[in-house]
Amino acid sequence: MRHTILLLAATAILGCTDPLYNISQEGHPISFKAVQKAKSGTKASTTYSFDVKECGFGIIAYNTGTDTWDSSVRNHPNFMWNQQVTKPSTTWQYSPVKYWATDYSEHISFFAYAPYSTSGEYGITPMPNNSQDEPYIDFVLSNPDNMTDLLAGQQIDQTGLDVNGKETGITFALSHLLSGLDCKIKVDKTSIKEYGTAATVYIKSFRLRKGPALFARGRYYFAQHTDSIGHWETQSEDLSAQDLDLSGIIDITRDPKETNNDSLSGNRGKYREVLNTSVKELFQKDKKILLIPANNNQGTLHDGDLTIVIDYDVVTLDRNLADGYCIQHNTLELPLPAGSLKSNTNYSYSIEIGANNIDIKL
Repeated sequence: MRHTILLLAATAILGCTDPLYNISQEGHPISFKAVQKAKSGTKASTTYSFDVKECGFGIIAYNTGTDTWDSSVRNHPNFMWNQQVTKPSTTWQYSPVKYWATDYSEHISFFAYAPYSTSGEYGITPMPNNSQDEPYIDFVLSNPDNMTDLLAGQQIDQTGLDVNGKETGITFALSHLLSGLDCKIKVDKTSIKEYGTAATVYIKSFRLRKGPALFARGRYYFAQHTDSIGHWETQSEDLSAQDLDLSGIIDITRDPKETNNDSLSGNRGKYREVLNTSVKELFQKDKKILLIPANNNQGTLHDGDLTIVIDYDVVTLDRNLADGYCIQHNTLELPLPAGSLKSNTNYSYSIEIGANNIDIKL
């Protein structure tokens, strides 16, 4: 008797509390989450949601016979290569269907990634089907306007039976492989007193300084154990030639009504307005900054390996002036601490703009 492999995806943190069913029966839509616990000098990360049912996930799988994954001598993928699993309706589906050994004696190891790609979509390219390397995917950093939330997970040495000897399927806990960044911004109280209530701060641009911690591409090797995260290598192309400009995803606001939007320091409509000490989300709600982790998931090695650069204007209304206002142009650099850009971590920065400086807090 042959048995159908069950392929379901589960949340990375919460897991799946529902029983597993045959693939032909009803399943659940899946949402993946990643949470980073607080470290010294940082706060906990926020959560990203990812619904994989629209594009599916891909699987690379090896049948190592009666040998375990660690003890086997492997060649190229011999059981599945870039097998797409999708959920077009209420069930996860794939074709052609594969089967467990009738006596459950064969070990099969599965490596999954999302979103699914065939030839570079989402910046993802799976390893060649004849590669004898350890399982991996290549990744190219996406445009800041639509960055890919890259996910991966694995199930090693599966036989089709659970620890109690019952038939079971494959549940992938897909972890977020990239490093996330988001920012909130406000004007500090001291500056409000110095600038006066007639002053408004406008964020003109936001970018990450070119340097050794920014990579345009990398190769992710899957973990060799079920509950682990793999590692990044071959980060051969850094962004040392240019800054990573994220100004295009700033949440845009306009001038106060008392000012002339068109003539005041250029087209003010493309800038982020920060009034008083109220906290503002700097980036558009549906935009995520997702970067390749630095130094094989260890994060940056030194303070300043990753630096935020902000251009902003302070516009003060002054009716004694012919123009009715004065403008102070500012460009400040914010070196981030060592340990930034770790895998499966989201860094949420709160930036306070001061009269003569900017302070940054985690």
